[in-house]
Amino acid sequence: FEWRSALQVFGHLQENDVADVIAYNATMTACGNAHQWTQVLQLFEELTATFTDSKWEAEETRGNLRAFTAAMDACKFAKKWALALLLFEQISE
Repeated sequence: FEWRSALQVFGHLQENDVADVIAYNATMTACGNAHQWTQVLQLFEELTATFTDSKWEAEETRGNLRAFTAAMDACKFAKKWALALLLFEQISE
């Protein structure tokens, strides 16, 4: 149930407006490890909606890749192949 603890801590970070790409990635990884793919995809959607293009680009590239990888792994577990391909296309741009 580590994923629930991760979500709880992440919620506190969001409340204090300090959630960054690293916090999203850590939470997505915890949820992904517990096969909570719907949580991972929801977090990824929030991440991409929260960060504007300039702020997203300012974050560490490796962190962005981790977010996409976590989302693609979630798609794999959910058998959402079309969504995984869409994510792959986005990261290839």
